[in-house]
Amino acid sequence: MKLFDKLRHARRAGVPIVTIETPDPWATEKTVFEALRANGGGDEVAMVHWDTAAGVHPMNDKGQVAVAELVGGDVSGPMGPDNLEGPPARILLPAIAKLPTPGVIVAHNVGFWLAGGNPDPTTTQAITNLRDEFARTRRMLVLVGARAEVPLELRHDVLALAEELPNAETLGAIVGKLDAAVVEATGRPPVKAARVEHTIDAVRGLPAFAAEQTVAMAMRKESPGVDVDHAWEIKRRAIADTGGLSVWRGVESVDDIGGLDAVRGFCRRLLDGPNRPRVVVWVDEIEKMMAGASGSMGDTSGVSQGVLQALLTHMQESDSTGMIFLGPPGAGKSMMAKTLGQTHALPTIAWDSGAMKGGIVGQTEQAVRSALRVVDAVSDGSALWVATCNRMAGLPPELRRRFSLGTWFFDLPTSAERHAIWQTYLDQYGIDMTDELNDEGWTGAEIRACCRIAYELALTLPLAAQYIVPVAKAAAKEIEALRQSAAGRYLSATLPGTYTMQLGTPPATRAIGD
Repeated sequence: MKLFDKLRHARRAGVPIVTIETPDPWATEKTVFEALRANGGGDEVAMVHWDTAAGVHPMNDKGQVAVAELVGGDVSGPMGPDNLEGPPARILLPAIAKLPTPGVIVAHNVGFWLAGGNPDPTTTQAITNLRDEFARTRRMLVLVGARAEVPLELRHDVLALAEELPNAETLGAIVGKLDAAVVEATGRPPVKAARVEHTIDAVRGLPAFAAEQTVAMAMRKESPGVDVDHAWEIKRRAIADTGGLSVWRGVESVDDIGGLDAVRGFCRRLLDGPNRPRVVVWVDEIEKMMAGASGSMGDTSGVSQGVLQALLTHMQESDSTGMIFLGPPGAGKSMMAKTLGQTHALPTIAWDSGAMKGGIVGQTEQAVRSALRVVDAVSDGSALWVATCNRMAGLPPELRRRFSLGTWFFDLPTSAERHAIWQTYLDQYGIDMTDELNDEGWTGAEIRACCRIAYELALTLPLAAQYIVPVAKAAAKEIEALRQSAAGRYLSATLPGTYTMQLGTPPATRAIGD
């Protein structure tokens, strides 16, 4: 159900206290007003607004009468007398006796007093006191704001909702309204339908007000009418304001990666197919994100379990799917994941779980849920999740099932793959050398590092190689165990079918550039 319908349902059920997490409290207040102003048969309900700066003021005619009873005196404008300013307890406590029945108080940003590790006890108790009285008399307190967490004392007394970000239809109406105004003012032709779609994609995931401001700034008096790149730049910054999310802005493409033909071909068909996703979500080192989420050594704080549950629920409800890239460090997993979007003209959202973690109970889970709502809005429910990891241990089986497009094993590059990788980085750094070098067991990351060292230190490749310790030697036992565990169980990123461990491969000495 949409927020409007959830509020109507809560009203019919006699729910006394509701919190709504929203990036735009004023727009959400309008939704609350439209959903709750009528009382069953159509009688108007007293609607009252409160915030810490303006105090109380009416939202409709009956609300005007209510404000008069609450504060006395003239109610022609915003009401904020001294005795009602400050902590919300000062308005919530007298509201029990004075708010008409039925009535609704919409209070802004009460989360400032409820969130964090030290919530205001008076405000907490004031809200607790309202529960039974408001439920009995069909009154409702609606708390709106960017912070939705409540202290433990209120956790079971409050219905927690969240404002959905605008869908494509709403965004299309915003673009159409602004374009019509420019057309009327300048006489230029209307923006073409294809450009409108690109503009909607550029602001998808922004709150309605932010989307309107972004489109307004991107509107141009001349054709094609909208600077889509400008709109995208604003949205990138807005996404980055969501803790733990950013838009990857690299210029590399999958074509810059040597080898990995099997996974490249699969992804090309998937991302150019009829059900192509709108967004690629790249989760690096997902095993660290899920550490402690299951098993006997679980996270005793419950944070990892909460994060896991939020992700599982989101992927199931949005029918999202994904892929897991497994392999030793430097084998090309992250490069493949983050370049998929760039290659196929899709935005790639980088998911940083560490940046979402908070030291207060419930803070991490809320950050994850907020990030998931942004992902859902930006992708319009069509996202491809690509997770990378160096080991599968610790990944719960229920999470693996959500990544139904397979677990792909990225082995150390073959001789042919290393040759292609060398050519890529020799060209990138402008190195033209034919020195012989034993590169057996090297990863793409190590080949790149060697070329960079050779370029920056003006060394030959063999001399630069002296500063490289391949992971195949530094972590030989771990990689051998990883390869053995992957054999026959996961898809090969290089060859069609499941991964087969290649044994007894002789060292390779090559002339770089051959």
